[in-house]
Order: sequence, then structure tokens, then C-alpha cells
Amino acid sequence: MSAAAGVEEDVHIWNWLDRLAAQDVLWVQGSGVNRQLIERGERAVSFNTSGPLVPPAGAKTRFLLPKSDSFLSWAHPTAIFKQTRRPETAKLYMAWLLSAERQGGGVAWSVRRDLPPPTGYAPLSQYNTSPVAFRQALQDRARLEQLRDQITQIIGPVLEPNPTKVFGMFPEGLRS
Repeated sequence: MSAAAGVEEDVHIWNWLDRLAAQDVLWVQGSGVNRQLIERGERAVSFNTSGPLVPPAGAKTRFLLPKSDSFLSWAHPTAIFKQTRRPETAKLYMAWLLSAERQGGGVAWSVRRDLPPPTGYAPLSQYNTSPVAFRQALQDRARLEQLRDQITQIIGPVLEPNPTKVFGMFPEGLRS
């Protein structure tokens, strides 16, 4: 992509965000909060939420993919640290986490290639998304800080309490 194309894309994004901010938008912190608001009938739609691709019976929400636009996807990386105090327990946990029983529930795409995608969906590789691109974008900390500052200028600072109660890139409580 040329530098001019990148600038044009940035202008389009910021114009879109300005138009969105002019509407009756509720900005919340945390993707699960959005789904709860929709389930309770307090809001009609969210473009940033979490939940199963295939909803359980009686669910009020549905996950819709864009027809042509790209969307964000990522794998949840995991590892067993070399210095872990309980390596056998960690290996058992990883075996369970990656088991066909756990990965093949049909509610999300699996990291395993031997398991089919959720009912009604194609393999993730057939969509306009790149889990690797998300990881690469997160590595550009300066750009992320710039984006956060620009977004804060448009929508204001985060006012809601953090529903996860986890703060920072390396929260103190999770270091031990």
C-alpha cells in the first residue's frame, strides 16, 4: 500500500468515527458488557462484543460477519513457562485446553485444523481476517498509544469502571 493510500484510509476511519460519535452511542469498557446490555434489551447492537458464533437456544443475540469488510480475529496464545512450579499440572491443563472435546464445541473456530468450523461457518482462513495481523498491530506500541489518544479526543476518557478489575499490560496481581 502506498503512503497516500494509507493516509486516505486513516481519513476515512476518522470521518467514520466522528459520524459514529455524533449518534447516541454508549461507550463501555469490556466486550462482555456489550453482550449483557443487548441480552437485557438495553441496547440493540454492538460491533465489539464476545460470545459464541452459534448462539444457544433462546439467546437474544446473533453474531454477524461482514460480507466483504475485514474484521478482527485473533488466537489466544498460551505457553508453559520453563520455570513453572508445577510443569505436569501445566501440561495437563494444556492437554485439556487443546483437546477435541474442549476445542470442538462448535461455538468458535478452533486452533486445531483437524476440527470443523462451527455449524454454518467456513474455516476462518476463508474470511477477510488475519489473526496474525492483530498480533503484529499490538507490537507497535507507539501507534497504539497514538490511536488511543486520537480516539479519546473523539469519545472522551473511559468513565465506566473496568469490569475485569485487571489494569495495565502486566498487572501486579497476575505476576506471581
